[in-house]
Amino acid sequence: PDADYVTELWRKLGINVAVNGVTALTDKPISVSGLPPARMVAHSILDECWAVARAEGADLPADTIEPTLDGFAKSVNGYTSMRHDRSLGRPTEYDALYGAVVRFGLKHGIATPINAAVCALIAAGD
Repeated sequence: PDADYVTELWRKLGINVAVNGVTALTDKPISVSGLPPARMVAHSILDECWAVARAEGADLPADTIEPTLDGFAKSVNGYTSMRHDRSLGRPTEYDALYGAVVRFGLKHGIATPINAAVCALIAAGD
């Protein structure tokens, strides 16, 4: 257990938004986030998410983004639940993930255009 629940809650959401949409949209394993184009998108998603998280009181500095993405890049062929759901034609949890980042961003006046775009793309495919 961690005494800083807010930080861990937002860290988990950040991990989910950084890889779920990328894997669902590319139909690739989590390690796709190690490829430069996908990593750029994942970095932007996480940067927006953690900016919102900091506004909510989380301790997630921007300099932790790259090490987090490094861990995803080393993932051995793991797939996300969102990618599995899409491949099986099931609804995804896009709104609970990306929609939450967008809504909390609006609350704090923080722009989240990449999260909004991923949310819209996943919604269109659901």
